[in-house]
Amino acid sequence: MAAPRGLVVVLFLIVLAFALFAGWWSNRRTEYFPVGLADEMADCIVHGIERPAMGPDEAEGFADALADFREPSLFRRPERAGRSVRLTYLPSLIGDDVVVRIDALPDGRQHMIAKRKTSGGDEMIDRVLSPAEAANLEQVLQRTDFFSLPPSGCSPFPDGVQWILEGWSPATGYAYRQRQSPEPGVERTLGLHLAGLTGWTLEPVF
Repeated sequence: MAAPRGLVVVLFLIVLAFALFAGWWSNRRTEYFPVGLADEMADCIVHGIERPAMGPDEAEGFADALADFREPSLFRRPERAGRSVRLTYLPSLIGDDVVVRIDALPDGRQHMIAKRKTSGGDEMIDRVLSPAEAANLEQVLQRTDFFSLPPSGCSPFPDGVQWILEGWSPATGYAYRQRQSPEPGVERTLGLHLAGLTGWTLEPVF
């Protein structure tokens, strides 16, 4: 005997809710950052104290933000995957949270996924970079030497904008740089370049 239509609908909704929760929970358990960042001293001194590349509170907060965006872990990126570089931009008071990730495709093209959380809802850009854009990105990565730099993080102020830059390369592995409201330097140069590919304006920049 067939189940009543209402019961079928209820069971379907329960299964759907469970699947959504399982996906959410799986994302929350993703290992986004190497635990060794907490032991690696960064080129950052706050109130006379040398800071680690990433403290436990920062690790939890940044991981929560990436999970909210449903972003994959670059630290745990499959070894056979192509190079990837990502900007995570997190204002503490006003402004939109933004993530820009560019993954190398097997055919050599560069694929961009950009996500933004605004007061009016979420926005996303999903496209392949033009050859000129891809070439310019290569120049910026080479100029900043991003993949060759040691991990570093610095948040000297109670409030500000967190600029988190991550990358993974088959040749060099995982790369991590973070600055709060950065002055001119690697984080600002590469971060603004990645954000500029979206056409979105980062507000505030400082």
